[in-house]
Amino acid sequence: MGGFFVLNINKIKREYKVMSNTENKVAQLKWRCRRGMKELDQLMLRYLDLYYLEASSSEQQAFETLLNDYEEPLLFRLLNGQEQAEEASIAEVIEKIRQSPAKNYS
Repeated sequence: MGGFFVLNINKIKREYKVMSNTENKVAQLKWRCRRGMKELDQLMLRYLDLYYLEASSSEQQAFETLLNDYEEPLLFRLLNGQEQAEEASIAEVIEKIRQSPAKNYS
């Protein structure tokens, strides 16, 4: 009986660690969503809140690429439809962001 209890404690510790890692990653991404332009902040946070955790790993990577590699003016033009992304994975995330329902994130 004691071994069973220890096994459950270890499982809970592993699940808690995974949950904590996910929460930490989302917190870091929320910080990176703050672009300095309110409109971009709201659009990026909306995707993070609505879609990121359920997205495939390739879609998550595309979103992170947008946050890390795209400057604000280009990102703004992409999200407004003034320019098209060359990479299909980036274009898919851009479209999902554009189509997501509005929510006030101020």
